[in-house]
Amino acid sequence: MRPIWILGLVLSATAGCATIGPVPSDQGSASSRPDATSSPSLFSTQGPDTTPSLPDMSPRLILPAGGGPPVMAIPLGGNVYLPLNADPVTVGIPLSP
Repeated sequence: MRPIWILGLVLSATAGCATIGPVPSDQGSASSRPDATSSPSLFSTQGPDTTPSLPDMSPRLILPAGGGPPVMAIPLGGNVYLPLNADPVTVGIPLSP
């Protein structure tokens, strides 16, 4: 068991995990960072954020359209949910956002 711990420490040290702390240091030079006194560029490399947002797939409380008590279910899209209690896929109304 002891060689496994030693191997884990050695691998994490060589990968840099053990030396980086909670906040990585700034390795760039001071001239590469824009400051408040620099003039804005006409050809900016930073554009609007175009990364697509992922839908919220966390379980939520729904009221089944067929009736019955509210259940926790995972949204599948289009008001169709997969209940966490092993019931078949059901259409429902979310009770929380």
